[in-house]
Amino acid sequence: MRENRGNVAVAIKYKQPSTQKKPKPKKSQIKIVGLTTSEKVLYLFSVVVCAALSIGVLSMYAEVTELNSSINEIETEIRKTKEVNLQLDTEKKQLESTERVRDFAEKNGLYLDSAEPLPSDRP
Repeated sequence: MRENRGNVAVAIKYKQPSTQKKPKPKKSQIKIVGLTTSEKVLYLFSVVVCAALSIGVLSMYAEVTELNSSINEIETEIRKTKEVNLQLDTEKKQLESTERVRDFAEKNGLYLDSAEPLPSDRP
């Protein structure tokens, strides 16, 4: 059969519209399939496990942060104590100097009778 390309001289077979109704396809009811009880329990269990693990990790993180904070406080206290010890050592050396002892003794009326020199820190 030839194709109709706009030529009216060519006869085209006429198709009669069918009077028969086409049967409508039955609408299949789509069943909404839910989760089974075992799947629900499994998913619930996995959510609980994930929540427990995340709580565990966060509590460990909080504990580590608290320990770091206490370590920093102790290090600061140690640093301050070392500074105080250094100051006290300096003051101790000043108080132990023989010149200071000699001056203190002379101010309080004590005199050295011997001509022997006292030991000195200075060379």
